[in-house]
Amino acid sequence: MLSQFATGLEKRLIAFATHGSLAGMYSKWIFAPILALFMAFSAWGAETFVQHEDPSAVCHNKDVILSIWQGQSLILSVDYNRKPAVLTVDGRRWLKLSSNIQTSIAFSAYCRLEATDGVGTLEVRDQGERLFGTVSRGRWQNRLTGETLGKP
Repeated sequence: MLSQFATGLEKRLIAFATHGSLAGMYSKWIFAPILALFMAFSAWGAETFVQHEDPSAVCHNKDVILSIWQGQSLILSVDYNRKPAVLTVDGRRWLKLSSNIQTSIAFSAYCRLEATDGVGTLEVRDQGERLFGTVSRGRWQNRLTGETLGKP
């Protein structure tokens, strides 16, 4: 039954532990629990690795997008220490952008939250704290148009 989930080293351990000799019979009682623990820790380690990705590697392209718009003086700051996180933009310039570009910028800033925590909320505000929209759980809610979009 365990062999259907096993790969590589686990299959060799199963083959060794289930050998037909008398020693093989006793070794089942020794190797089966060790094998079960090995498989459980392997799965646990893989899950942990997937959840905690390096934001610099995962969000590299998104960071480039943010730096371009920051260079254009559209993005004033991104504060990930606030709860919820806040992307502060120049209000007049933000309103001149198409909704597709606004969505792209908002998801670019949200990437770091998603890569570190898996979830989170990012608000897009102007320097006067006027709320333009939020990204939460991978969905963009534009407060100006009322549209809600998933990841592009």
